Amino acid sequence: MRSVRITAVRADGGVAGEMTCTSLGSVHRPKGTLRGSTLTFTETEAIRPGNATLGTTYTVTLSGAGGSGTYSDPVAQQSGTIEIGRP
Repeated sequence: MRSVRITAVRADGGVAGEMTCTSLGSVHRPKGTLRGSTLTFTETEAIRPGNATLGTTYTVTLSGAGGSGTYSDPVAQQSGTIEIGRP
């Protein structure tokens, strides 16, 4: 399971935060944008590398209780759907 914490949304829509994958021992820094209700981000930097790969891109349409969308991991050559909840 992965958890994403967005810590800042800049005026230009840029987002910063932290993505943790406890099962793989990884903490990554995602970079992306928030445009309207669409959050797009890519895991670009390893804070703690662990066993997860960098480069996965997520596109999520946000709603009141969370959101849903897709991911694409070019390293593992995997893609699929995701759902997120808000704390």
